[in-house]
Amino acid sequence: MKSLKQSRLAYLASGVLLLSVLASPLLVATAAVAVEQTIAQAPAPQRLRVAILDFDFASTGLTGGAFSFADGGGPGQGISNLLTNRMVQNGTFSIIERSQITAVLREQNLGASGRIDASTAAEIGRILGVDAVVVGSVTRFNLEERRSGVSVFGIGNSRTRQIAEVQVTARMINTTTAEILAVAEGSGEAEERGNNLSLGVVTTGSDTNSTDRLLSEASEQAVDALVAQLTEQ
Repeated sequence: MKSLKQSRLAYLASGVLLLSVLASPLLVATAAVAVEQTIAQAPAPQRLRVAILDFDFASTGLTGGAFSFADGGGPGQGISNLLTNRMVQNGTFSIIERSQITAVLREQNLGASGRIDASTAAEIGRILGVDAVVVGSVTRFNLEERRSGVSVFGIGNSRTRQIAEVQVTARMINTTTAEILAVAEGSGEAEERGNNLSLGVVTTGSDTNSTDRLLSEASEQAVDALVAQLTEQ
């Protein structure tokens, strides 16, 4: 038979064990809350600051040379503006305002000689205080129109097909080392068909000039491909 002292010790040990079991979930929950608070208070990773320069226009077609894209800036500037907007919407990088780039280029007289190479781009980026610079080229910016049909004794049918094709390439350059951090290529295509029926001197049907819209749609497709590649590398 246990002594009174032994009974009291056993009772005390049982109480301690019970308190430990009851306290464990509370301790675990408290620790989990502390971890969550620490994670929430941790600073968010700093986004890379990027400047997007005007793209070169190297299209071999004739359309882009006369086409006034994006408020008269030409295909190169239009693609750069579109890429800037898409990159801002993506949120992966911190994109600086293009007016700042224009001011620096004008003040420093950089890029006035033509195409901007990696070292010049890095220099522009350092002046702007960014981590990387995106340069690129519009390699295709064309609109092709095809016509077909037949007419007999003034009665006939003609069909038109407009096809817009845009291709672009881009490089992201480190402003400290002039190293190429990422490369990307994008292409887009849009088309529209029309049909005309002629009865002597009377012509019916649709035959509209959709140059601006088609080239804009193709450009958006090409730029979206650039954004996807630049942000995943």
